[in-house]
Amino acid sequence: MARPLRIEYPGAYYHVINRGNNQEKIFKNKAREVAIYIARDMTGITCKDLGEYFGGVSGALITMMHNRIADESKKNKRLKGRINNIRNQILTIS
Repeated sequence: MARPLRIEYPGAYYHVINRGNNQEKIFKNKAREVAIYIARDMTGITCKDLGEYFGGVSGALITMMHNRIADESKKNKRLKGRINNIRNQILTIS
């Protein structure tokens, strides 16, 4: 039996799920996660406040993204170098 057609209208919100092989995410926004990682490390802003700034996500999600990048940067020297480069660029802004 086929799935019923979606009701569409202007301004509607739709829940779309895209998964790859083994239910892996297809779209990952590493740049956003790195921005969250750097913002959390370089500022005294709470995870809750960072979550509001980054689109109204929870503080727990901010913590999870931060920890994910922290773990990955320990294993991936190229990522760690890029993060350090971004930090240095931020610190030298005048």
